[in-house]
Amino acid sequence: MRTRYSSVQILLHWLVFVLVVLTYATMDIKGWYAKGTPLRELLALTHYSLGFCVLFLMCIRLFVRGMYVTPPVKPALPRWQHYFSGGAQILIYLMFLSLPVMGILSQYYGGMSGRCLTSLCREACFRIYRYRNY
Repeated sequence: MRTRYSSVQILLHWLVFVLVVLTYATMDIKGWYAKGTPLRELLALTHYSLGFCVLFLMCIRLFVRGMYVTPPVKPALPRWQHYFSGGAQILIYLMFLSLPVMGILSQYYGGMSGRCLTSLCREACFRIYRYRNY
């Protein structure tokens, strides 16, 4: 039984961490500059590129996670902590997978607001439901 994470898992963990920090930093710094300035556009492009890299590395990370057994925590956690930590980990994975996907979709739909994307998703779900009930 493994007693620690593999080198690949550790490397992917820290790469994703650094990319997430840089992604949020570029988003925050972008707000300091006026719209239409070249530096703001460069920061926006950097933000989008880093977000895509986060998505790509998270997909690789999930694949690698399936290849290796997760080492047990010592001393063993109480059952409730074990379940809560698993749930928190699932939420973090979902967040780091869904945020880049939502960013890509917002760029695909021309930067529409979240409300417009929500209505598009609702309309797509309605069409699928209506199609299945024929």
